[in-house]
Amino acid sequence: MQNPPALTLTTRELSLAELNTDTFKLLEHLPENPLAFIRDGDGIIGFGEAARLESRLSSGEAPGRIADLAEQWRSLVALAEVSDQVQLPGTGLVAFGTFAFSDDSASASTLIVPQVILGTRDGRVWLTQVTGGLASELDFWTQPGNYVTNPSIVLKPGR
Repeated sequence: MQNPPALTLTTRELSLAELNTDTFKLLEHLPENPLAFIRDGDGIIGFGEAARLESRLSSGEAPGRIADLAEQWRSLVALAEVSDQVQLPGTGLVAFGTFAFSDDSASASTLIVPQVILGTRDGRVWLTQVTGGLASELDFWTQPGNYVTNPSIVLKPGR
């Protein structure tokens, strides 16, 4: 296991005045390749990458990929400095994960901590900014980045 980076996070609530809108719709802010968890319009969207934890262990190799990632996550959390003024699920330190299920898979199981997280829940909107780790090498706000939003989607009942 590699040493996790020391991250510093700040989560603060955004007012509708700051957002320059009367209503905030998270789905309108999805980038082309989002890290996102959205349900019923509420959720979080991640931009950039502050930390990446990976494991290629099969379940037959001790401790196994999920236990290995859990240990790496606990180490990352222990080093993180978190200031979270919002205190809702999805605020503060979060990671998006993907796990290989086949022991024969060559793909890594991965947890990604985004550099910037935009979230909403129960009418509240927040922004989390992460510094340290990979985020120290890139300035999310001034580096050119093409975060094109997807066109709106409409889900219709199937047949």
